[in-house]
Amino acid sequence: MSADGCFLDPGVWRGDPDVATGRALRIVLAIALDRETAAACLDDDRDGAVALWPSSLYALLAAAALGSPVVRRRCFQLVDASLGPIAAQFEALTPAALAHHFVEGRNVLSTRELAALLWLLLRRDQSELGFVIARLGAELEIAATRNGATKATVGSDKTGARSAMRC
Repeated sequence: MSADGCFLDPGVWRGDPDVATGRALRIVLAIALDRETAAACLDDDRDGAVALWPSSLYALLAAAALGSPVVRRRCFQLVDASLGPIAAQFEALTPAALAHHFVEGRNVLSTRELAALLWLLLRRDQSELGFVIARLGAELEIAATRNGATKATVGSDKTGARSAMRC
């Protein structure tokens, strides 16, 4: 544990910056792109694998976008189209202001708004932002998971069992 009370995973926080960026990019891609769009962006025709293991699809796409300028350009255009209208209102903010807005808004902003803030940092492609991207990526993953869990409990009855009518 660090002095600020944060648990640091050396592979993410102090290790290879591409690991942290890849994880952050994976969660942004999962929020911004549906599976079919992500598969098309990757030029992947493995429909069975995509349907069965979407987490692999987004991890593969993040790695491909980091490693291939062609995939990166194609993918980033699609994410810009998806998150651009939300991100536009924050585009002029400095990285510090984007991070501050993310932290201050993580309990009130939507998952897509948080993803748009992180997306603006990722698009800058500045290695010195690696720690901030890693931290916000981890926080976005938790926010998205909690948001999904909250939505899932809306259809539950008083005993906590899921209603068969809601999916």
